[in-house]
Amino acid sequence: MPLYNKKPLSRIHPPINLQPTDKVYYLEASGEIFTTYDEFFNRTILLNSTDFSCALTGKTGLTYFEALESENEAKEELKNFPDYLQAPILYLVQYLTCRGRLDDVLSDVTVFMKDRYFIGEELLWHDGKQKRAARIQGIRTKCDFLSNLTQFLNSASTIRTLRSEWVQDRQEKEPQLTWEFRLPRRIVMKSSRSRAHMSKQKLKLFLKNSCVLIDKRQEVKESFCRDFRLDQHSWMQYFADPAPVFPLTPLLFRGRPTKGPIKLETEPKEKGQRGRKRKEGGSEKNGENPPKKVRDASLPQPNNHRLERLVKRRGSRLAHNYSDFKIEAQQAELEVQFDVAKRLGIEGLDRFQQNEKVLSTDDIEELKELIKQGRIKEREEVKARKEREKREKAEWRKPRDDLACDDLQPLPSYARLPLPDWMSAEDFSSYLNLYQFFLSFQEILPIKETRGTSRISFADVVIAVRCRDPANSSLADLIAILWGARRELAEEEDGDEAAVSRLDACEEMDNERWAEQIRSRNETHDQMRQAFGASVRNLQVDWMTMSEAVRLHLLTAGYYTGVQTSRFRVSHRGGLRCYEDPAYSFCEQYPDVMEQLETMTIFDLMPSHRLAILQVFVDQLLSYQKFRAHHEERTTELHETRKQLKLLRSWGVSQEKEAKEAALLVDVEGQERPKPSAETKRLRSHLKAIKENRRFDKSDLEEIVLAGIAYNELDADEIVQAKEVQKEFYEKGEDELMERIFQIEGLSSLVFLGRDRAYRSYFFLDALPALIVEEPSEWDRERVGSCDEPTPLNEDVVASYNGNIHSARLAVTGCTGDGYCPSHGSEAKDRQRWQMVDTVEKMEQLMTSLNPRGFRESELLEEITENERKLMEMVERSARKLESGSLAAALMADSPDPFDSECTIDFEKEMRELIVDLEEKIYLGQIGCLPKGIDRTEWKKRLLESGDVTGLIQGDVAIRVEGALKEEEEAGDEEQEILYFQDDFLTLSNSEKLAFALLQLFQSVDFRCFKEPFITNDRQRGADRNISEVFLVWQRTLSQNAKSVPMIAMFLYTLDSKIAWDRSRYQGKCRVCRRKGEAEQLVLCADCCVTYHLTCVRPILEVAVTGWLCAECKALRRREAAKEKRLAAREAAQRAEQEMKDEEDEEGGFAGRSSTDRTTKSASGSEEREKMAEPMKTSSGRIVKKVLYNENYNGAVIMTKGKKPVKDEQQWTDYDSADSEAMEDEDSPKRGERNKKKRREYDPHQDAVRVSIGLRETTGSFKDSLHECTLAIKDTMGQYFAWPFLAPVDKKEVPDYYDVIKNPMDLQTMVTKIKNNTYDALEEVQEDLDQMITNCKVYNEDGSEIIECALRTSEYLQPKLESIIRKSQR
Repeated sequence: MPLYNKKPLSRIHPPINLQPTDKVYYLEASGEIFTTYDEFFNRTILLNSTDFSCALTGKTGLTYFEALESENEAKEELKNFPDYLQAPILYLVQYLTCRGRLDDVLSDVTVFMKDRYFIGEELLWHDGKQKRAARIQGIRTKCDFLSNLTQFLNSASTIRTLRSEWVQDRQEKEPQLTWEFRLPRRIVMKSSRSRAHMSKQKLKLFLKNSCVLIDKRQEVKESFCRDFRLDQHSWMQYFADPAPVFPLTPLLFRGRPTKGPIKLETEPKEKGQRGRKRKEGGSEKNGENPPKKVRDASLPQPNNHRLERLVKRRGSRLAHNYSDFKIEAQQAELEVQFDVAKRLGIEGLDRFQQNEKVLSTDDIEELKELIKQGRIKEREEVKARKEREKREKAEWRKPRDDLACDDLQPLPSYARLPLPDWMSAEDFSSYLNLYQFFLSFQEILPIKETRGTSRISFADVVIAVRCRDPANSSLADLIAILWGARRELAEEEDGDEAAVSRLDACEEMDNERWAEQIRSRNETHDQMRQAFGASVRNLQVDWMTMSEAVRLHLLTAGYYTGVQTSRFRVSHRGGLRCYEDPAYSFCEQYPDVMEQLETMTIFDLMPSHRLAILQVFVDQLLSYQKFRAHHEERTTELHETRKQLKLLRSWGVSQEKEAKEAALLVDVEGQERPKPSAETKRLRSHLKAIKENRRFDKSDLEEIVLAGIAYNELDADEIVQAKEVQKEFYEKGEDELMERIFQIEGLSSLVFLGRDRAYRSYFFLDALPALIVEEPSEWDRERVGSCDEPTPLNEDVVASYNGNIHSARLAVTGCTGDGYCPSHGSEAKDRQRWQMVDTVEKMEQLMTSLNPRGFRESELLEEITENERKLMEMVERSARKLESGSLAAALMADSPDPFDSECTIDFEKEMRELIVDLEEKIYLGQIGCLPKGIDRTEWKKRLLESGDVTGLIQGDVAIRVEGALKEEEEAGDEEQEILYFQDDFLTLSNSEKLAFALLQLFQSVDFRCFKEPFITNDRQRGADRNISEVFLVWQRTLSQNAKSVPMIAMFLYTLDSKIAWDRSRYQGKCRVCRRKGEAEQLVLCADCCVTYHLTCVRPILEVAVTGWLCAECKALRRREAAKEKRLAAREAAQRAEQEMKDEEDEEGGFAGRSSTDRTTKSASGSEEREKMAEPMKTSSGRIVKKVLYNENYNGAVIMTKGKKPVKDEQQWTDYDSADSEAMEDEDSPKRGERNKKKRREYDPHQDAVRVSIGLRETTGSFKDSLHECTLAIKDTMGQYFAWPFLAPVDKKEVPDYYDVIKNPMDLQTMVTKIKNNTYDALEEVQEDLDQMITNCKVYNEDGSEIIECALRTSEYLQPKLESIIRKSQR
């Protein structure tokens, strides 16, 4: 029944004299009947007022209806309260607690129940992979704590465990758990309980309805004691550990003292009875006291209130004097106050704690005021103490220098890194830095293109630096890699050197220190460009030329390239100036090395010098924008990945918090939960599928989980399951991000983790793998400084070393303040420079030993903790490799010193063999031969034996100027530049003799077989192929500066690369069958440089003959000879006529003059006709003559001998068969015999008609444009490079051509299409030209002579066609 003003609502009964016919008002809510409406209305108003409260829960401010509903809900909860909890809880309250307030009892019981399980309790047992329902069935006692309770309670390690006993009964499907008690402090078990039954709200409701306040103490109601038979139970039936001791806080009297004598209960309480006065068997008036309940002596005595203890202490000896007893009773009641006052240190307590008088109300109030003031003072002191402790703790936690921390722990002792004895610590540091560069930038370095593999090992770096044998050294590979990378970047970011005349205007020349070097480097680079025909960065680099290439690079690197490049350096390369190139400082620091490189090889240098050269290349590459951008991209990616990991972890913490809050709200009854969203419904379906072992969409589940789970929309079981699923995906995402971070850091090769208290650096190198520890170098120790003051250690640390603080400082690697300091002094210097963490145990010890308060160790600990899993795996791999010896092999620990290996290569001998090979190649390729009078065999023999071939030369050696223009040749005949005087042959060094032999080869090569930049096309000066300045400078530089074998090798490779080997019989195609063949099966024409198969020429040759001429070249030579004879005869006739004229002039006759005029006119006409009929040879091999057509027929141009008309234009026409046969050699095939065709008689009228018909449909302007196209095409056909495109390809000569090319095109076909008016637009002519060039590129190989002709034909004709098209569009 709801309470009204804390009292049960009295029900109004209907009147006794109520008749069945009377009109009444029935109040359904309370079941009351009223005869008047006012009473009914007033009652209804009363029930709707908020003066009611719930009798079971104590909730106030309710209406009658709300209070009734609250009572019904409370009854339902009490009905569902677990049975296995009721008896133990009531036993605790009845016999062990002594509290006056119900909330205190609730707190005691809740704290006690939290760490204990009860018989019959249902829970979830975690059995490996799944959870199973379980129930507590019994209790076992492992020790007799009652016999030795003190020893038991003082035990340090206390554990409770839960043993699973599986019942074999088939009907029992759930495991039966037996509570096995060992020691009473801690529970270690794989189980979980539902929080719904242990909530404070339900427990408070149960206690409120089962307990009542009796004698200032909450006790169990008598009905509950009787129903649960608490007096018949013992402690051991419910629990196995010692009985707890709860605080003693009875309900104190707060009102005025009761008048009259205090009535005490002198009889002890009997077990099972209440403390209230019973009316059974007597009353107070009769002087009989009701029986009291007595506690079981075998149980631990409960803590009762002070007055009860006073009664027990005095027993039956009551005070005879009522005043004395009242004083004692008052003092006993104030005993708690006196204890508080003593604890607070209140002075003058004796006047309150006495046995002389009863304290008045004012005295008690004064005592309370003193206690109040004492408590205020105590709170202030506690607050001040806490603030002081807080400040001290904050000060203690404040980061500081690691050696200033007083709680240092000893660091592990590390193993020595397995390094060879011949490798010093400084050398290993340098090798490691170089190795780190190749690992860090292996993605953009041409490693695979150079070596065929994408990795560089540590041994490769060491051998490159220390090995002196080119056959076993990897130095050439490393320099080729660095050279190739720098060549590409220099092309993009540097460019060529600026003109020397422009240097005065550059800002860099304002630097007084480097101005002259800048000028010198620009001049040197320009000289090398003229000598080799290319920039220094484009020179050949291999083990022979490497030394010279490096020397030239060091002499020319950092040249000034212009204003634009200088600005680019400032904006994209960190403001780098040209004189800040590392090559400047190297040349200044190592002048002796630069001198050695002029006459020696790089393998003759010391390892430190080779290392310095490699470091120059590395520093140069690191200054380029591409390398800087690559490093910045990697750093940005690492930062973004770390940011994603941080956000993921923050999101995980928030989700965990939401899950906990949702789990707590599930226990709150009546809490409204939001309506499940669509994502929550999908999540529930996936969770149900997982629980039932059904298939589900894992990707969809991952998307839902990682988007965030609305835990407040799930049930308790769903929350637990969803947390597990989310944790799985969260850990997966975290592992992926950690793996990516580790990979990015691993790409940086040597990753710095941090430093410890002793200034040791920690790195991890996954390529080895190893976690490396580096002791400070001498330079680092100078920067660190010396000992300032010893490390302060707290008492606990010192006590662990028997109170010896010096030993403690040495053990924890602290500062001792003397010369033996393990961080600054001699002991630190005695440690190995390079060490490693060789076991997982040492790694774990390191993590526990690092001090989080130290500046250095806090950062180191953070990095190690961040990558803990990966570092542990790497240390495990390192330990296995260290045990197997593979790590020592990678570091060359057992290998001999490569510096001790002798050089097995004779550079001069190799150079002599290379020159001989080049001569053999030139000779067999039939592109040159040694000068006349020199025996090849003797020349090669002398060169191989001594390298001296000067004895075979008679006279001085002049510079070669063959191929120069006529005026230059005439000047050269008058004054030749001498390179070697015969008198100086005996004074030449070995290198100069090799240069002399190489110069002989150069001068023996056919001039027509040189390529650019040795030759140049100068049409403006009347020469198609002319020597360049490089042709001359190359000879001068070779003869003057050949001081070392690498320098001669550089000239040799330059010569080899500038010879057009495709003109030799090595790479040529047969002109007849257009197929390639072996060099031994080909013969080269000495004039046209065209190759033929020995079996394709007529007559067939057995072997290749030097100076052999093809039939066309023979005929051309005979024609030239005949022409010279005719010219000589004409000159003789002219001289004779002139003599006759002179004689006639002497006679003075008029007839003579007329005859002379006629003779002169006749001779002039003869010369003109001879000039018009002059035979020539085209590149295709045909003999042609130029004919000028001047005949007209009806306004059209008429071609003689049946040829095509061309208006006012020269036309290439073939000789007739008779002329052609006359010019053929007697050994050559007779074309007239093979192709005898009857020539038709020429009809000029038909040609004129054909011309008019072909142009009838074209407009005047379009016709003129087509005519211009015809002229342009025919002009192109007259060029020597257009020979492959003069006519369609003959299928007999090239059988497979039309299988590959489906749309053939040539220049003659284009002229025919113009003639037949096939083109509708001028652009179609240009499209046919593009088709012709495309067909050539498809069928022929790249770099072949045909491709070169196609490109030049396109370059020649394309601009003309574009000009015609633009002109027609105007």
